[in-house]
Parts: sequence; structure tokens; C-alpha cells
Amino acid sequence: MLKSIKYHIFLIGLFCTFSNCIIANTNNIPVNISDEYAPQGVESACNPDCPETPFPPVQHWLPDVLITLPNGCQVFVQYTTRFACNMWHDLYIARITAANSNDPICNNYFSTTGAAQIMADVTIQMLKQNPMGFPPSNNGECESNWRVIKGACWQKLNINWGSVTQPNQAYRLYPCLGDICCLDRYQVCLIGQERVITSLPGGVQGTCIPQETQPHSLGCEVVCGNSSSGGGGN
Repeated sequence: MLKSIKYHIFLIGLFCTFSNCIIANTNNIPVNISDEYAPQGVESACNPDCPETPFPPVQHWLPDVLITLPNGCQVFVQYTTRFACNMWHDLYIARITAANSNDPICNNYFSTTGAAQIMADVTIQMLKQNPMGFPPSNNGECESNWRVIKGACWQKLNINWGSVTQPNQAYRLYPCLGDICCLDRYQVCLIGQERVITSLPGGVQGTCIPQETQPHSLGCEVVCGNSSSGGGGN
């Protein structure tokens, strides 16, 4: 009996990785879990250079931003920024969550698309929509100092992030545990009302290492590599 109880507690502890949440355990009893951010957080990982200008602590991050992907699927993106070494506009992507669990487009997209492609799609839309407020701001100008930093190894979950009485079944993409990261460079030009994104060389590429993953995970996958260039957005 004691062994069974410990096993249930172990499963509950693994269900939430990034924030305070309420979930249902294997006995369908709502449980409050106060959880620390995974080691993949910007405090201890994915800070490949410029230690004198670190990312802000998690409590100072902005709220998740809602972006729309080209297929119409809307996702919430948890992110933060820094001006690294007084020269690099760095975007750190920490988590991606489907905004509507009842959206068949999103459900099909997350269930049939690999983590690397989802990350690439979200990265390009973040750069195009620019909720970070990075320059340039004038038509015809270009900046070649945009960088995207993220954990090298990500996984998908599709579980109930809510409770028994208020379920919130949704896909979520976030880093696997570990301290390996990747860094990609971009040039961004403002042409009219569009941002044209071009990948640049000189990034840092990481990989996955053998490790345990969360229950109900679809496995860890390497997501490093520049996303495709392109225009559009505003």
C-alpha cells in the first residue's frame, strides 16, 4: 500500500513542470502542486554567452503572448528577452501551449507535427510579429543582431492541465530536462509593413541526451537549427 501511494505521488509530481497548477492524480482527486521551473529555465541553462547581461528572473517575465500560426492555430508562447553584451537582441522561448483544446486544426497540427517543426513555425511568427519590440522600426532598415535561444531538446504533452471539475486538456511543448541549448542568428528587415527574416550562420547547436521524460510525453526531440526565412506578418 505504501509503495502504491509513493508511486501515485511520483506521477503527480511529474505532471506539471513550469508553474503552479491544479491537476488530477491517478485517483481523480484535485491536487495543488507548487512546482519549480525545470532546470532548462534561463536562470541556469541556455545562456551560452554574455553572462554579464543575463536573462531576467522568471518572476519578471512578461505574460505569455498569443500568436497565430499560418494554418490558423493559435498558441500561447512563454518567452523573455535580453540585450546581450550590449549588442544582441536575444529572444528566449520557454514554452508553447495550444490556446484552444477544442480546435481541430490545432489538435491535428500538434498530433501530426514534430517538435522541431512546431518550434520553427512559432519562431518565425514570433520574429514576424515581434512582441519583443526589437528594432528596426523604420521602413527599409535592417538589423542583423537578432538571436533566438531555446533548449535543444523538447517534448510534447497532451494531458489535463486543469482539474477534474474544470478540465483543460491541451497540447503543450516545452524543453526536456537538461542544460543543453541552441542559439540561432537572424537578420530582420522592415519592408513596408512586413518583416523579412533571413537566417544567418554562426549559431550554437545542441542535441538530446538520454533521459527520463514526463508521463504521457511523446518523447524528446532535437529542435536546433535556423527556421526558414520569409516575409509576412506585421
